[in-house]
Amino acid sequence: HHRRHRRRRRRRRRAGGLDDEPPGNARNQPPLGEREPRERARDFFVRLFSKKQKKREKNALFFAIWEFLMSKGERRGVAGAQPRRSGGETNGTSSASSNTFRWIVDIEQWHPIEEHDGREFQFLLNLIQQDEEREQVLKYYHFADKKRALMSRLMTRAACAKARECKFEEVIIGRTKGRKPFFQNVHEVVVDQPLLSPSTNGVSNNDSSISNDNMSTNEGRIGIANAPNFNFNVSHEGKYVVLVSEPYAICGVDVAAPDQLRLGNRSISTIDEIFETFDTSLHPSEKEQILKQNGLSSQLSRFRQIWSLKEAWSKCIGTGLGAKFASAAFTISQDIEAIKVYNDNDDDKDEENDAGCAWVATISVDDVNGDSQPDENWSFYLHPFPPLEDIYDVPDDKTHWITVARGPTNCVVDAHGEFWKTLKAKNIESKEQKDTWKRDIWRRAPAFEMLQVEDLVPEALRYRFRCLVKEEENCEKVLVSIASTSMK
Repeated sequence: HHRRHRRRRRRRRRAGGLDDEPPGNARNQPPLGEREPRERARDFFVRLFSKKQKKREKNALFFAIWEFLMSKGERRGVAGAQPRRSGGETNGTSSASSNTFRWIVDIEQWHPIEEHDGREFQFLLNLIQQDEEREQVLKYYHFADKKRALMSRLMTRAACAKARECKFEEVIIGRTKGRKPFFQNVHEVVVDQPLLSPSTNGVSNNDSSISNDNMSTNEGRIGIANAPNFNFNVSHEGKYVVLVSEPYAICGVDVAAPDQLRLGNRSISTIDEIFETFDTSLHPSEKEQILKQNGLSSQLSRFRQIWSLKEAWSKCIGTGLGAKFASAAFTISQDIEAIKVYNDNDDDKDEENDAGCAWVATISVDDVNGDSQPDENWSFYLHPFPPLEDIYDVPDDKTHWITVARGPTNCVVDAHGEFWKTLKAKNIESKEQKDTWKRDIWRRAPAFEMLQVEDLVPEALRYRFRCLVKEEENCEKVLVSIASTSMK
């Protein structure tokens, strides 16, 4: 076929039949010089890879190069260039309609030069407008703790700005008396652009079937569309900083690191030490769950799961370590059939956006008589991170446990009532909506999305941040080169 095609073209060229035709594959199109740069580049790469690459490889390679060229064209003002989709605007961060975020940052992958005195760290610190918040970051002694504190504050502001579609610097984070953070000016901040229509990350606009009948008008001010009770929670332990948010239920999160079992400078390594140290915080039924596990490693892992559940529950309430841990008994299971029952009516069937292998837990609270009563207004998901590839895989000693709690609106302890004012769908767990509420709190949990530090920087300042980081790295290389030369 190709030989016949070449012979045909040679005959037509000798006869002068190709002089009036546009070159290449541009037939029935404007001459190459009169076409847009974007079209010329596209034709060039199509011709370049059409014969040498398979279809799938060709498409992947073509669009990777194409996206890189368009991002350069946007900064240089090339006509027809399209904005680049950054990592902070994909998957979880682009779900402005559902506002169910699951973000995680690995601080061990971030190494700012000169630590907290360097230009990179100071650039990120100055993104926080509240002086008190910046001072809290620098109060920590160890630099790793400063990184965790800075990342958690940047993640809260990025989530609020994304959900409200407002500017990063306009977000004000308030705290309850128990230090639970919340979006304080969610109803006052000016919307930067119209709210986006339906989005991704495995949660659609119809995730929750809860009606808006109980939404208060809040003096006519409009909050976040499809998220009348938008709230978030952050946790940092070990190498990970985690943020979760919910549109209806009140949320809490906790990260349990492998080396978290410590008492002062001493590591706790036996079950007897755990029971002795946490005797007043563990429920008798929880102790039985721990002892039923096979082997010391499994028993320690189950204790970390239970303790992470208690932390997430207390952070959801807003009391922190002041909660009565011994009165709450958690029951953990990995009953996949039970999870499927909760999600049978879920509109989203995309398995790729599922949380993967996650444990679930329920809570029972002791009443005044000491009897344990299950509370069906709560749900708990436990995620091993890094995620397990198979449901039957056993978590190892290096596994972090991320626990997400979903609770009712009336659970929050808010002495001054400031957080309560930000909620527009109060008491949605009432008897009239009991079934839909239960379905909402047990809906499919989104998978956690790993973000880079750059993704938390506002889009308008992101290119400047890249240049600053690159300049810092180049200066460091020069100093190292000079130092090595002088040593010789």
